[in-house]
Amino acid sequence: MAWTNPFVRLVLMPGFGHHLSDEGWIRAPALCVETARSARENHRDTGRGIEETRVKRAVQYRTVRRLPANRSGRDFVLGDLHGHTTALRYLLWQVAFDVRDDRLLSVGDLVDRGDYSEQALGLLDRPWFHAVRGNHEDMLIAVADGLLDFEQWAKVGGEWARKLPLELLASYAGRLRELPLALMVGAPGEGFNLVHAEFFGDDAALGTGYFSEHVRERMLWGRQLIGGTARASPDTLHRGLSPTYCGHTPVERVQRIGAQVFVDTGVFTRTGRLTMVEPATGASHSVSAADAAMAGAANWPWPGETEHESGPLGVTR
Repeated sequence: MAWTNPFVRLVLMPGFGHHLSDEGWIRAPALCVETARSARENHRDTGRGIEETRVKRAVQYRTVRRLPANRSGRDFVLGDLHGHTTALRYLLWQVAFDVRDDRLLSVGDLVDRGDYSEQALGLLDRPWFHAVRGNHEDMLIAVADGLLDFEQWAKVGGEWARKLPLELLASYAGRLRELPLALMVGAPGEGFNLVHAEFFGDDAALGTGYFSEHVRERMLWGRQLIGGTARASPDTLHRGLSPTYCGHTPVERVQRIGAQVFVDTGVFTRTGRLTMVEPATGASHSVSAADAAMAGAANWPWPGETEHESGPLGVTR
């Protein structure tokens, strides 16, 4: 593939507002593009010890999506998947996931580093699955738009897409553009939120759907809170913020700092696991990629795929 690499930065266009649509979406202001090769910033990924490139681009994207509280079933929050769908199949069977009433909510980074990124993208078409945009989705979009060099993406997990037809990559990018930067679940003050990396502010600020370039970048790439470099205490930064689940930075186990709950337990690493958390109970479920593969979960159906499923773990629906 031949890819160009004109890095750009975001410029807000005055006079463009935002609104809450009938679909529960809050739309971002319109943006324009200004070429800025000097806008490149290298960012060290502490989970892999490699350099990643922050992508500053202009797209008109949906920033916040609201979901009603789940009164009839359970919600599960999923840590960074990174193409490890075998581990996800295992966990969904382990919790007896019911597609009629349960929902799976992802903190993003569905793709890269694992063997099944395309399977992970296919989850977006399932009505019980909802996700926010992660930085790896942002990189895929940037490559498809010709704004990020493919080789830079390949270094951080995008190698799986090398032989994809450009039309298919563009189709995936189009689907990922629809992902919000945040999910807000339930009534204000009674529910919970999802972002990919971190957010400093309260529910009202998150719910406006208006995010500056700096805030947007923090939501996709930020590590100040988990890294201990934030300029204020978590209690100050998160005053008025409902429990907010995030990923991006791998942690050994589910960890809460202020209002933020970090659920990326590094499934792509040698000792890592994929984790799902149930906000209503606080229960967490996790499995390593190796254990899920050893159990044969790669061949297990997704929940709801057959009429009368007899679960691999002895669970019958």
